[in-house]
Amino acid sequence: MTWNGSGIAGDVQVHYAIFCSDVYQRLEMQKCVTIQQVMPILGIPDALVSIASFNSKVVSLWVSVYPHPSQPPRIYTGKRH
Repeated sequence: MTWNGSGIAGDVQVHYAIFCSDVYQRLEMQKCVTIQQVMPILGIPDALVSIASFNSKVVSLWVSVYPHPSQPPRIYTGKRH
């Protein structure tokens, strides 16, 4: 997965590894992962804001992993980079 946003800060890329279960079933990442920008709304973090240009600022991103209903229930592991 790669997200590119051109702005003053340049490009942002988010990479992930393959998530596999103990019986080598792969999680379908294109269907299962969403990335959202976290913005404080009335002092409370809100992860429902669209990702916009970062303007050279450090921002928080909310990464959600929701397995597709067709995926069997297992523990899927991977590495973050």
